[in-house]
Amino acid sequence: NAQGKVQRLASDLVKRRLGERIFEVQNEFRLTTWLGQQEDIHRVTIYQCDEKLTGWTKRCLRQADCILVVALGGSKSKMGSLEHEIENFATRALKGNLSFREGEILSYFYSSSRSAAQ
Repeated sequence: NAQGKVQRLASDLVKRRLGERIFEVQNEFRLTTWLGQQEDIHRVTIYQCDEKLTGWTKRCLRQADCILVVALGGSKSKMGSLEHEIENFATRALKGNLSFREGEILSYFYSSSRSAAQ
């Protein structure tokens, strides 16, 4: 029984499963149907975004109930363009940031767009 399982979907995994051309417009129905089936048979589906704001990344953001940005802490890295896009993306998803170093969580923050939109 697949109920209760967790599945991670990333663009490269989807392409391997459904073919290199799956993200083309003519395959939209096939992709949407397959993603819906995956959500039905798995308790949790994790959509892993690409590192850039691709069509897949936008789909991930639209599908999300919760968006979690995971980063290595302790470095002087700044928020990237993708992280800025996520902040500005019009979604009703719960948004969170998780920063960690050497297995230790340094910080966690979340905000709900749901309450801000009301």
